[in-house]
Amino acid sequence: MNRLTRGAPRPTPATAPTTRPMPTQSAWEGRTALLASVGLSKRDHNAVLGGAAHKFIEGMALDLQERRLLSDHCCKKNTAVLALMQDLRPDFVPVLSLTPPDDTSFDERAQRTIESLKAAVELELAFEVHLGDVPVTGAVMDALENAMTAPGARITAFHFESPWAEDQDGRFVHQALLQRLSDSLKGCASLQEVRGGMGVLWLLDRPVEHLSIVSAQPPRSADMAQLKRVLGHGVGRFTCASDDVRVFPAVTGVVRAANTQASAATAVQAVTLHHPYRAPRGPEGAKAVDDLLHTPHLKRLMLPASEWLNALGDHTLTERIGDTGLQALDFGDGLGGLSLPVMNALAANAATPANPPRV
Repeated sequence: MNRLTRGAPRPTPATAPTTRPMPTQSAWEGRTALLASVGLSKRDHNAVLGGAAHKFIEGMALDLQERRLLSDHCCKKNTAVLALMQDLRPDFVPVLSLTPPDDTSFDERAQRTIESLKAAVELELAFEVHLGDVPVTGAVMDALENAMTAPGARITAFHFESPWAEDQDGRFVHQALLQRLSDSLKGCASLQEVRGGMGVLWLLDRPVEHLSIVSAQPPRSADMAQLKRVLGHGVGRFTCASDDVRVFPAVTGVVRAANTQASAATAVQAVTLHHPYRAPRGPEGAKAVDDLLHTPHLKRLMLPASEWLNALGDHTLTERIGDTGLQALDFGDGLGGLSLPVMNALAANAATPANPPRV
């Protein structure tokens, strides 16, 4: 496929809606008209879908679920709508679900997925792919593999939320599918982010800029071994979300070990730990913090709460920051603050010749 020159119009199928905003239209009016052309408005009977439409029209950020809902709805009408939405809002990245559940037959959904993947690549759409707990046919996998490995494809993220991949028995039953997914990910040159449960680790055999893990169960040694293997390929940012605090010291221990062996070019540069509720105090948080403040090459760190630093005095914390080169320290709950000495230590690292401040 020939790439278009920068600024050239997208190749738009003849069936695409002609709702690009006229010069006299405001951006708000253009976005409203475009969604109206596919039967969407801020007052949609589906409250979540209507909320997503409202955010798109108003220029607000959309989360993964909202982007998926909008994308699934538009793909039932015409995938080209997503390209027009991206023209109106370049920050909008659609998420194409593989055979998403709806009121049509499975065969219809599979065929629509195949057509949407092909069209998205032809339109040079920047998009993400989501695979949930839905069967995937060989034809859909063929289409996904073709899309991911197509020259010039712009698939930026893969979201893998398949419960059957979380245990050994499920991976054994679906090993052929997992191998094809792994090969597709390896061949996707544009891929920047991979997100999913611990099962996604068994798919990755390549470097990736952002790895995001969601874990709802206690850490298992087999999963931690896979995490260490994946980090060894090279991961720039690592995010771990869990409501089980035991997960955090397990993963931070692996990050610390991986970075100790890695070069600055392949080491994890940023770590985010996310707990959905008020992060509890306890040895798990202290252990996770200790690991991260002894991790070389780490530049940015976000902890669930500032309380996880309570066991450390300013003197110890500034020493650790100086030793590791940490440049930014934030808290997910937004409630904590840093003392002046700690902020000065972070600023000093960010301003060193090896780490010039970003303009």
